[in-house]
Amino acid sequence: MFDFDLAELYDVETRTLKQAVRRNISRFPNDFLILLSKAEWRKLITSCDKLPETVKYSPAPPFAFTEQGVAMLASVLKSEKAILVSGKTSSTRNKDLVERESFGDSRFGDAIFSDFFGVHDNLIW
Repeated sequence: MFDFDLAELYDVETRTLKQAVRRNISRFPNDFLILLSKAEWRKLITSCDKLPETVKYSPAPPFAFTEQGVAMLASVLKSEKAILVSGKTSSTRNKDLVERESFGDSRFGDAIFSDFFGVHDNLIW
């Protein structure tokens, strides 16, 4: 997901979101955060019709977050929605670990992130 979409989701300005990420960059390894080059961003703009007009002309390329990056982002932002999502994802992870441990299954599945995005959907709608 792009930073501008997540900023809207978490009810913060994109500038604030990027600032929080930069201040906590050690929490966002390469498999959490993708820094697009200007060339990659221009190529994406020309091939994707669904981008909002306001971001197409931004001088800086957006940050792109993986599922793990989205979860980490919730923990570094200070908006009410981000705090709520961060708490929900922590409790979902803990519940999933306890359930899997009880059944002898230590693998993480996609259930955690489907629960996570379910929380996001509930916050938006």
